Amino acid sequence: MPSKQAGEEGPRSFGVIIARTVSTTERPLDALRLAKAMRSQGRKVGIFLVADGVYIAKKGRTEVAGILSQMMADGVKVYVSPEHIKAAGYSIDRLIPGIEIAEETYRDLVTFVMEEYEKVIIC
Repeated sequence: MPSKQAGEEGPRSFGVIIARTVSTTERPLDALRLAKAMRSQGRKVGIFLVADGVYIAKKGRTEVAGILSQMMADGVKVYVSPEHIKAAGYSIDRLIPGIEIAEETYRDLVTFVMEEYEKVIIC
């Protein structure tokens, strides 16, 4: 792994947009693990769930629900698209407690990407 040069600190904040489910690909789970590692280094971390990614917001006894709950307890903000929650047939009471419903998905996504986080990945 390359080492950092003196004075290089890297991004202080890291955002993840998840648009897929864990059942279709391992990428969302890998992205969550990466975000968790970034948070463990003291970085600000946020997660925004859209499209099929909203399915991982469902409360239950799954690995993903456990990771998301643990990350939120550690200060990670998790947002979910209201339009995509509705399309998935979910209601707020079916979501992991603490997940925030975005007010306006696309306006809030612009803010998430352009203003809130220095580096953002999508999977």
